[in-house]
This record gives sequence, structure tokens and C-alpha cells, in this order.
Amino acid sequence: MSGASDFRRFREAVDHVLGVRDRNLIKLLYLTASRPSEICTRTTPSELRLRATKPYGTSMRYELAKYKNEIILLIVVALVKRRGSLPSHKVIALPYDARFEPWTSDLVKRMRKNKKLEFDLTRVTVNKIIKENLSSLLGREIRAKDLRQLRLEHLANLYDFDPYDLAAIAGLNLRKNLILIDKPLKKTEPLTRLALDRYLSKLFKPLAELYS
Repeated sequence: MSGASDFRRFREAVDHVLGVRDRNLIKLLYLTASRPSEICTRTTPSELRLRATKPYGTSMRYELAKYKNEIILLIVVALVKRRGSLPSHKVIALPYDARFEPWTSDLVKRMRKNKKLEFDLTRVTVNKIIKENLSSLLGREIRAKDLRQLRLEHLANLYDFDPYDLAAIAGLNLRKNLILIDKPLKKTEPLTRLALDRYLSKLFKPLAELYS
């Protein structure tokens, strides 16, 4: 599902999901190419006992900022820690103008109404919500990891993202694309800002053009 028609079908399916919370959950996971535990603030007792994961969503940060003459939404997502690695974040930038990304304004509305973007859910619940809502609409089983993969495919095929850009969005373990936890959002590493500058301009492509 990476062509213009499939891209449109996917977005229309998401917009038809019943329930504002569930729609925003799917939009946040997709736009940030995140894993469920990276946007959740809860975990199950068994996961805690087995140390399978933790609620990384408690570290999420966000703010509206200016990029040249445009307003953008900056989202800092704590990455699932690989064994032996340092905790780190990725920074996601999204156009606020609805011509380029109408879903950003939905996330901002959630920020303003609930004073947060993260969700008080477990990753098990997140996977259940996605499967129940999108599988029937798209005619095949959709899981949380599929949203991450779809986002990367859409960026590569429709927005001309190269491997470096995709690494920044996915939060792959490339030092130049990551920032350490607790560093102020406005004082991210210069190379992180370079990664944002490099891909952000590619996102200013009218959605109507991508549908055609």
C-alpha cells in the first residue's frame, strides 16, 4: 500500500474510524512512525514483572514552533531502549497547515484539550484498537507495526524521502539523528536540527497533489 490511490484509501479509512480518541491514536502512531509503547503511559503488570517494556510515552514532549514562514508541530518521542544502549529520543516535525497535513491540527486540538498527546493506555490495548478499527475498513489485518511501515513507505514513495530522512523519522540507531533524554527541546544537537531541516521541506507538499 504505497501508491497514491492506496495512500488516499488508507487516510480515508482512518478518518472514518469511530471515536475521536481512537482516530487520534492512529494518527499519532502513523505520523510519528512510533511503536505503541512509545506513545503510551501505562503497562501491564506482567510486562513490568518480565521487564518486557515500559511506558515511554511519559517522556513525550511537544510544542508548536516556527520553521521559516510556516508553523510546525515538534514532537519528541522517547525510543524503546535496546539492551545496553543509552536512552534516547527522536524529534518529529510536522507541518501545521492543513493543506500539507490536516491531521496535525487534530493532534494540536488533543494537546490543548487534554494537555497531552500521549495516551493512558497499554500497548496491548493500542494494538487491539488498531486491529478492530482498521482491519475491517482496509480489508486486511492491520497492526501497530504496520502503521509504522506504511508511514515509511508513504514518505519514501510519495515524499521522496531518502534513507537518511527515513532514519530520522524511524529513530534508527544513528547517533546524528538522536538526542539524549532531558535535553531541552530548543537546544537539540545541531545535527538533529540538520536532519529536521533536511526532511521537513519535503513535507510541504499539498495533499491534494499526492491524491492525484
